[in-house]
Amino acid sequence: MVADYLGNLFRLENTQRDYVSQVLDCMEARLSHRSSAYLDAIFTAEKVCKTVFDMALSKAPRPDGLPAGFYQNFWSTVGKNVTEGCLKCLQSGETVAYVNDTLVCLIPKVKKTIRMSEFRPISLCNVIYKIVATTLTNRLRNVIGEVTSEVHITFIPRRLITNTAIVGFECLHS
Repeated sequence: MVADYLGNLFRLENTQRDYVSQVLDCMEARLSHRSSAYLDAIFTAEKVCKTVFDMALSKAPRPDGLPAGFYQNFWSTVGKNVTEGCLKCLQSGETVAYVNDTLVCLIPKVKKTIRMSEFRPISLCNVIYKIVATTLTNRLRNVIGEVTSEVHITFIPRRLITNTAIVGFECLHS
């Protein structure tokens, strides 16, 4: 019964489209036209290339076994194909199946592990996926302040999550 409810809730039939439109019509636009145009701009090969060369050489292994340093060192050979694949994902939203593959690995925190709590999970994403995600992140980073309230702390540059505790403490005193 719950599955039916959720399935129906997120199915976009004509009546639901009307509801979505009504909700969106009531919402105030927070993004300026300039920032909206910036976000909608076409991604360029230069941005993809910059993202690749800004990545750490061998921060963590990837499922395909190739770190970002491989792509940087052999950019003259693989750069064109990597750029085309990334731009295809960025421009059209299409992804190649293997690009989305991520392995979750458990790294031991201590020498002799006994409990699951003694492991730290990490995600091993493909470099192509990281290039696409980082390119999107770099673009969004420039406008995130416009759509984020002053009370939101996490993921905003120069705002610390510890500020939340300070604000809460100050509210108690006031």
